[in-house]
Amino acid sequence: MSVFEIPYRGHGDNESRDSTILGFWSSAWLTIITITSVGYGDFYPHSFLGKILGIIMAVGGAFIVSFLVSVVRLIFSLSN
Repeated sequence: MSVFEIPYRGHGDNESRDSTILGFWSSAWLTIITITSVGYGDFYPHSFLGKILGIIMAVGGAFIVSFLVSVVRLIFSLSN
């Protein structure tokens, strides 16, 4: 994500195009928050490819979370 946002960094004259994603840790935070569908909104992509990647992460996160819930349900149902 941070690679896609490089062109949007450092444009102090146009704040609406300034990316808040400044490096690895903010990209990791955005990924975790998007996949878990919390969506705080403190970081968001400005580039087209970043937005596409965000959509893929959100849809993939829905599948990951639903899979984890079903696995935990299965574990608890087997322990009875």
